[in-house]
Amino acid sequence: MPRRSPVASGLVLPGDIQTIDETPLYAHADGYLRRRLVNMGDRVSSGQLLAEIETPELDQQIRLARASPSWRVPGEALVIRPDGVYVALVRNDRSLHYQKVTLGRDYGTEVEVPTGLRGDERVVLNPADDLAEGMAVEAASPAAK
Repeated sequence: MPRRSPVASGLVLPGDIQTIDETPLYAHADGYLRRRLVNMGDRVSSGQLLAEIETPELDQQIRLARASPSWRVPGEALVIRPDGVYVALVRNDRSLHYQKVTLGRDYGTEVEVPTGLRGDERVVLNPADDLAEGMAVEAASPAAK
């Protein structure tokens, strides 16, 4: 007498699974792959770290920035002369001093000054052409905004 074979609990068919969406990944900095944390075909979740990159140039820029802090001064504080750029300062003895500085990035109304200032100086805004080095000056209080 013929017998029935047991019924399979699932159906197996050949096929391929393809992604619905593909997203290109762009690095925000130049570098090279240090470690890949997932493989092609792995399930990933939102926010999961996929890879780590080495960024030696960016790391160097960060080290330099931390080693030498820079300051921002208003653009109207700059005095441009044939021998360089200066910022007019009021010394503790209330005398005027022109401090030579170097300029960094221009932020529109402010300019980065990487060298030449300590950060605790009193800066003169819009210094007049007739203000001479060492001249006695009176510092005005900042205007209320």
